[in-house]
Amino acid sequence: MRVNIIYDSKYGNNKKIAKYVGNSFENNNVKVFFVKDTDPDYIRDADLYIFSTPTQVGKATKKMRKFVKNLNVDGRNVKYGLITTYSKEKTDSLAELEMKLKSKGFEKATENLKLKVDGKKGNLEDGYEKKIDKFLERVT
Repeated sequence: MRVNIIYDSKYGNNKKIAKYVGNSFENNNVKVFFVKDTDPDYIRDADLYIFSTPTQVGKATKKMRKFVKNLNVDGRNVKYGLITTYSKEKTDSLAELEMKLKSKGFEKATENLKLKVDGKKGNLEDGYEKKIDKFLERVT
């Protein structure tokens, strides 16, 4: 299985998540990309896409939303998983990304994963690795 992990990160939490996710896949062709440095046309070949983005003003980052908007997979059967970090409890920051991905023919592989951070620049919640592991069990 070819897996592309695309992340956006301002304070390093989603980069940490993306690297953890990438290292968790065994016997797969896995690539990790920083959204700012990646052209959506360059990474159209995956079977599974995992997107990791912080929540900013109640939404996924502008860079991630633009990336997903420009990502096309030419009607192939492709799955996706979404991860977000947040500091406020009630957030539906991934709804817009989900709508865009579904409209492009992507299939949701599992429920979204929301990981709490301690404040705007804080650390990831304790036990985040176990939550990611459970997320990945459902994705694969």
